[in-house]
Amino acid sequence: MNDISKWGIENPVINFEGSEDTLAFETLITRDGKPLLLASNDGRGGSNFYSAAFPEIDIQTQRQARQELKQAVSAAVRAASDHSRLQFEVTDMWVTWKLTAEKKGMSFEEFVRGIEQQLRTWDEPVDEAIIEAILEADDMEKKKYVYVVADQEGKVVGKGDTWDEAESIIKDAGGKARTGLSIWMKQKGASTEPKKGDSLDPDEAKFGGFSSPGKMPCKSLSYPAGQEFTCPRGSKLMKVPGTVCYFCYGADGLYITPSVQLAQDRRFNSLKYAKRFPARQEAWISSVVKKLSSKRNPYYRWHETGDIQDEAHWNMILEVIRRTPHINHWIPTKEQNLIYEWLDEYGQKMLPLNLNIRVSASQIGKRIRRIRSPLTTSSVSDVEADLIPEDPGRNCPATWDPNHGDKCGKCRACWIRSVPNVNYKLHLGSVMKGKRQSPEYQDWVKSQGGVYAPKG
Repeated sequence: MNDISKWGIENPVINFEGSEDTLAFETLITRDGKPLLLASNDGRGGSNFYSAAFPEIDIQTQRQARQELKQAVSAAVRAASDHSRLQFEVTDMWVTWKLTAEKKGMSFEEFVRGIEQQLRTWDEPVDEAIIEAILEADDMEKKKYVYVVADQEGKVVGKGDTWDEAESIIKDAGGKARTGLSIWMKQKGASTEPKKGDSLDPDEAKFGGFSSPGKMPCKSLSYPAGQEFTCPRGSKLMKVPGTVCYFCYGADGLYITPSVQLAQDRRFNSLKYAKRFPARQEAWISSVVKKLSSKRNPYYRWHETGDIQDEAHWNMILEVIRRTPHINHWIPTKEQNLIYEWLDEYGQKMLPLNLNIRVSASQIGKRIRRIRSPLTTSSVSDVEADLIPEDPGRNCPATWDPNHGDKCGKCRACWIRSVPNVNYKLHLGSVMKGKRQSPEYQDWVKSQGGVYAPKG
């Protein structure tokens, strides 16, 4: 079953206009001409989603098909290249080739070798996300995108063929902090390509737009990870082996691709602008409330990446939550001291009932044992190193249960105050897999009584 020629795609539909962070598409995956899997990506970041092509295909057949496809693609990749970093999440890479490069006459072997040539120039380990970034950068070089500069009301004030040109427009106007201008990447030549003077969605422009974490059943806000201003405590913990932030997922995978970083920068700029000019805070708050309410989703997760930045940011978040009582909000955070200070001043009764604040344990394999009510906690386990908290509470099924799938599904434990602790399994992209083998982390594992983490 390792013959890649047995596998193909049918009825591919690519939504270029909806491709923001990743390529938005839907296609059937076939084996010997028989559709088995449905592959899709919503274009807002994250890996591809694979499911049964038809309801009558049982879950065991679906799993077997995914495994056989992965084995076939892995064998083809190994035949083309001995680069170790080309063996992570290869199925997404094969689908990308099928959708974009095969129709141009490029064989999969040529596709892999082209990526390998690019990867040899990188000093750090590279995974599927970096491959996506390379492909994306190649698209930019071919001028398939235009960089639209918009003000806080969504009005297009200029366009550039490159990121640098758009940045120059903002700089000449007085800079991001003073003007609140932001950059939006759009496909060039599309019928909906904005022109100077046109308006983007004014509400989305005021806060930078939501992100769409692939695992979650809802939208979120993703800010640049690991910076002092976006992760006050986490940026320090990133430098400490043995902490959860040492393996920050926001510094790995698709989060480090150019388009995702552009979107994160846009959201962060909008927030900084709102905090700098208090009169703009109401515009930020009301726009988030309006867009949240339009989604008609009863759940929302704050900060896919990033954290509560300061008291002003916290108060803005609270006001959004108060104005959306029909939505269950979950905030994962390491800024418990800020929350404690607020509780000391205002009291627990002032905390909205539709909010669950889940304080993240800093150290891998440990659980926070004492927490102020009504706050809850979360922890992370490195299973291969045998570092798992005693009494871990609720294990996240998306990371622990192989029969559940890698998405939340029907689970909403993270949003529920009555679940004291949610325990996640450490899952790493290839950049962090390389970091996991570092002597610093392995020494820490041994100091905690764990076992040497195997490679891979």
